Amino acid sequence: MKTVRLLAALALGWLMGGTALAQALPWEFVEPRSTPNYQSFRGVPISQVAGTPPGSDGRVPNSNESTGLYVPPTAGQFRTMLMVGGSSGLRQAGWSVLRNSSGLNAGSSALTGAVAAEMGLPSGKNSAGQVVMFTRQVQVGTPIFVRRSSLNFGSIIPVPAVAETGLKLPEGTSQDYWVARPYGDEPPETTGHYWSPHAGRLYAVQTGVIRVTWIKAQPYTLTTVPNYVNAAGTTSFMTNGANVYLLYTQRYVVSGAPAKPTRNMYWTQKSYQGTGKTIQVPTARVGAINIVYNAAFPRTVASEFKGIGFTSPVDGSTNATLQELRTLWYEQQIGQLYAYNAEGRVFLEVLGDPVGEGLRTHLGFEIVDVIQQPIPLDVKVELGERILPPLDGSLSELDPEPIRQVGLAYAYQDINASGGRTAYYATRETQNLNDYLVHWMETGIAGIPWPRYYGRYELRWPTDVAKYSLYVRPEVANDKEAEATAVHLDPVVVPTLEYQDPLDRPRAQILADARFVSVLDASQPVHRSLLRYNAGESVAFERVFSWFVGNLRSTNYAGNPIVTNLTAWNGSTVVWPVPSQAPRVVNETVAVGRRIVAPSGEPGNLPEDPYLAGYIREQEGTSYDVGSYLNPFVVGFDAAAKGSIIPVNAIPGKNLLEVWWFRPSSSRAGLNNGNTTAGFAAAHWPSAVGRYTIVWPSSPREIVLASKLGGIDATVAEAQGTIYHQNDRTLPGYNPNEEHAIMSGG
Repeated sequence: MKTVRLLAALALGWLMGGTALAQALPWEFVEPRSTPNYQSFRGVPISQVAGTPPGSDGRVPNSNESTGLYVPPTAGQFRTMLMVGGSSGLRQAGWSVLRNSSGLNAGSSALTGAVAAEMGLPSGKNSAGQVVMFTRQVQVGTPIFVRRSSLNFGSIIPVPAVAETGLKLPEGTSQDYWVARPYGDEPPETTGHYWSPHAGRLYAVQTGVIRVTWIKAQPYTLTTVPNYVNAAGTTSFMTNGANVYLLYTQRYVVSGAPAKPTRNMYWTQKSYQGTGKTIQVPTARVGAINIVYNAAFPRTVASEFKGIGFTSPVDGSTNATLQELRTLWYEQQIGQLYAYNAEGRVFLEVLGDPVGEGLRTHLGFEIVDVIQQPIPLDVKVELGERILPPLDGSLSELDPEPIRQVGLAYAYQDINASGGRTAYYATRETQNLNDYLVHWMETGIAGIPWPRYYGRYELRWPTDVAKYSLYVRPEVANDKEAEATAVHLDPVVVPTLEYQDPLDRPRAQILADARFVSVLDASQPVHRSLLRYNAGESVAFERVFSWFVGNLRSTNYAGNPIVTNLTAWNGSTVVWPVPSQAPRVVNETVAVGRRIVAPSGEPGNLPEDPYLAGYIREQEGTSYDVGSYLNPFVVGFDAAAKGSIIPVNAIPGKNLLEVWWFRPSSSRAGLNNGNTTAGFAAAHWPSAVGRYTIVWPSSPREIVLASKLGGIDATVAEAQGTIYHQNDRTLPGYNPNEEHAIMSGG
């Protein structure tokens, strides 16, 4: 059966605002003015008297925006009813009929009235019971309010380009034909426009239709007054002594769109003090603030706003309290702007020094959107990183001003950031949704700061282990013993332990000699610390992730919330995507007499890499050349690089060496970390554990003692060496080789 869709469309009327200018004006789409439901409980606009006839709300307009004349509405307007709804679907019996319909199952029947009735579609029948109309599908759209606009809110209103006759004036003559200041002294709340004596300009300060009555510059005498009627105004002439001036009223449709980017202003009083932002006006540059109110945003309200939980000192008594009825006001003495009670758009003029009686320098104007409270924009920032504005905010245009919270500090303030702007860096994990809130301020006219964005920040440790310096920690009996593997930090950059995981007790500290140490055990196998360094006007951060070597060997971290929150956790263990950027244990077999180098992928592994010394964990084994090894924790890495780690014995049961290999600080671990250009030297952190089973070489060169011939010729380097021997079994490096060989000729 072929199906045909019948689309029932609702026709929408387009309402166009008239204009006196004979020019193409832009369209304005005003969504808030689109009223989809006129069928309200209060009635509909079918007369100017509420309740007469029944159903009238008395809101029929008494004038026409285009002509200014009253034209009765079309008879019957708003008295029809459109119901949009649905009917219940077919029940089980109805679906059974459809499934057994031969006509429908054939799949070739045209969609006729009979077929529609059989399908159960909504339909209409004539007196004979025949289906004459049916609905296959209905789409309903919302109405749209559209009108042509002459000006944007805050635009300068120019003098008319036409004469009082409606004819266009010659190019460049309108400024002389009409007086710049319009007729009348009514306030902007009434007229919708504002004449600024400071700027000498007329501004549109209210949306909707406004009227401006202009004064013709060339006066008439009482005897030369023309026969003229100001069709759009109430007055046609103005007399000043012997001079008579012609008046011409022009209508404008002012769009709700602003003439320039708007500024935000949030309520600052009562329960909104916490989220609002008082605007601090630089009084050294600004002499006065002139707030131009309008009908939609008045100077005061009839009663004070009372939010949820509102209380008053006079509750329960008969005493009256002074209400705060202002909407937006400026306290001249302290240079601060406040807002309360109303939301809307308002014109604000910024004035400078006096230039005459009652006049000041016009510095400019702002279009201010007064909003009850800001909507927070959620941003996640990793500890040690700079706190950035939400969305597309630019650090070159915005300044952060955090909301002051009593208690813990969540960010480090750097007043010497690049560009002369204060910077904040995340230094503590947030626990609650609103722990850290920031107003991002933009600079307006005369340097007045206005809130642009309101950021709500979640400050968290990174979940990628590659964003840390990794620090392997040993089994120790006490905190003092752990200091043997403390990492040297540069004292010149004043290292500071900014924050650490709040475990059972503080597990990390910076010692008096600028060494960093953490203490872990099986009960607390991991720990994170945030270090801060300062070099001149630069700041750096380093995130340090400490790992207990016992758990690192066993890879058992089940139930630990720090590890299970990492991206590398697969539900049962950790799987590192890049092993060389993760803590790891490498098991290898090495031969006696062969120098041990760092594992593959670690710094110092490649032949062309400079040697980076390792640290031998003597608790695991001591069969190494004590004369060649230099402990980097004791002598430093420059000196230790001149040494070597060489196995010297493979005593059964004692043929294990554990070497901790180091990685230098990486920029991945925090802002400016290891940035030598900015003055931050890289620290070295033991990050990889090499566990080496020592064996004797499988094919060594031989010396046959019975032959009395000795060994083969030694190389130049070998000839300069000595025969290793260490005879004390209780000391590291035991191997009494001197009783079996001598050096001859070398």
